[in-house]
Amino acid sequence: MIKINRLRPGIMIILSFIIMVSIGVFLLSLPIVQTSGQRLTLSDALFMAVSASCIIGLSVVDVANFTFFGQLVLLVLLQIGGLGFVTLATTLFAALGVRIGVGYRATMMESWNHRTSFDVLNLTKKIVCYTFAIEGIGALLLMLRFVPLYGGAKGLWFSIFHAVSAFNNAGFDLFGNSLEDFVSDWYVNLIMMALIISGGLGFVVISELVTQKRKPEEPFHFRRFSLHTQVVLIMTALLLVIGTIAYFCIEFNNPATLGQLSLSDKILAAMLQSTISRTAGFSSIPLDQLHDSSMLIMIFLMFIGGSPGSTAGGIKTTTFGIILLAVYAIIRGHEEVVVFGRRISLPTILKALAVIIISFCLIALGCIALSLAEEMNLRLLVFEVVSAFSTTGASMGASVELSVVGRLILMIIMFIGRIGPLTMAVSLAKRSKSTKVQYPEGHIMIG
Repeated sequence: MIKINRLRPGIMIILSFIIMVSIGVFLLSLPIVQTSGQRLTLSDALFMAVSASCIIGLSVVDVANFTFFGQLVLLVLLQIGGLGFVTLATTLFAALGVRIGVGYRATMMESWNHRTSFDVLNLTKKIVCYTFAIEGIGALLLMLRFVPLYGGAKGLWFSIFHAVSAFNNAGFDLFGNSLEDFVSDWYVNLIMMALIISGGLGFVVISELVTQKRKPEEPFHFRRFSLHTQVVLIMTALLLVIGTIAYFCIEFNNPATLGQLSLSDKILAAMLQSTISRTAGFSSIPLDQLHDSSMLIMIFLMFIGGSPGSTAGGIKTTTFGIILLAVYAIIRGHEEVVVFGRRISLPTILKALAVIIISFCLIALGCIALSLAEEMNLRLLVFEVVSAFSTTGASMGASVELSVVGRLILMIIMFIGRIGPLTMAVSLAKRSKSTKVQYPEGHIMIG
């Protein structure tokens, strides 16, 4: 049997994305990509390849004007980007009977932020199965609406493309105006929200939910889930509810967004807006018409993002949840962070803090660099940078107007946001040797 050697896990993940983007640039540069027959410029092709591979959805050209071949290339890049090049390679190796070494398992662990290598192959198989199953169900349900609207072939393709785009939290659409034509369509909106939320929960959580479902003889009990799944589900529900209420109240009388809609449609549009704000770049209302306060809320939700091991970006719901719990513990005078009868370890809290600080610094540097390169409204640039970092893909139109330098800055932010800021930092840094030396405690005043 062949044994797969490895580079450092983080480096291997980075290289896999570089390979995928390079192939995407070549294919998207072909003249058969656009209906006009004109080739995409290198800058456009590179931006679209990075955006698709990093499952973001930011676009500098109208995807609706792509040929079927061009749209298919984007779809394949989205799917590989969502599953991960390493995941697909592992599945292929396993199918061919190739031996997966310990080093390669470590890469898989880092790719999906998994703790143990013993069940990583089983997790990989589940990831692939769950992905295609959920996307397939979503596509079948969307066909019931899109086939009557657009005809057989076009309706089928639209259903598949948008199911994949939604589950992978990308936000690419073939309509030209996202979901604005379906702002009052509860059927389409609920399916898209279900796909987006499923993709943003993380495959470990999905696996636990499915396993719970398979045991009808045992009564459902929330405490039977792992602590990770409990925190993810609570934080996801909490953020969705808070976002929905905030958008509904702020935009209620805005004639350019929710003002002209009926009460039920306002609730639906607010629900979709809250869902897409953390993970996917779809929208049923014009984002550039939002109040500044709504824009700030959206930036905050995008920064948090989805959950670990999912197709979503951001600092992750668990990271934000752990910091909230730590703050609560400090306010209450507790020496340990405890949730549901479980203590959160200090290394976990420090890791969460590191993720937030590194992410904030990256966004700040990106905003500074982009403001120096572009003569554009700062709030639009901040929105675009956070959207790129969190792999949300929501845009207010600034991406199209960026120069080549501006696009390169945004692409770097996309890449780091998809890889993960902490993974990127650890991959590039030299690890120090552990030491048994314990230094005397020092005291620094805080606050």
